[in-house]
Amino acid sequence: MPLLNKQNYRQLTDVLNIAWEDLEDIGITRLGHQKRFMLGIKRLNDIEKGLYQPNPNKQPMKLTIEQCNSLENKDFNQK
Repeated sequence: MPLLNKQNYRQLTDVLNIAWEDLEDIGITRLGHQKRFMLGIKRLNDIEKGLYQPNPNKQPMKLTIEQCNSLENKDFNQK
């Protein structure tokens, strides 16, 4: 999280608009890490748009974007 904080990504909403090109600037250089990060961003965007279909074999996701933001504000800036 300090890498994101240094590049002024302080809120979850800031990170939702990140582009592939920004990842190396942030310090995420390994392709596998970039793919995993962007897959997470896509999933968050899908949740926000109501398009996310949870896996029926897993427990349903219970956090909303607002709840994630409140958790992120609590922990994200402390690190």
